[in-house]
Amino acid sequence: MLTTDTSTQGWGARLIYENQIELIQYDCRNKREVEMTSNAKEIKAIYYGLLRFEQVFKKMQDQAILIRSDNTTAVYDIGKWKAKESLIERIKQEN
Repeated sequence: MLTTDTSTQGWGARLIYENQIELIQYDCRNKREVEMTSNAKEIKAIYYGLLRFEQVFKKMQDQAILIRSDNTTAVYDIGKWKAKESLIERIKQEN
């Protein structure tokens, strides 16, 4: 399960896998990202979380990743994209 959160100053992502291992990634926003909408910031946090944990995901046996976010609009937008094209490619284009 990947949980993300964002603020005006930065973003954070927490990955819990195998029901016991917890990994955390976080970073500050750059000048361009500070001006983004809250929805765009949350989508960017999800993208960064997926990107930073990419090697872990490759080693996992799971076929799906549960993404949790407190931004329902970002989750809805990502859900719409999944049937159309690669999630990562779409997030890269949006941000």
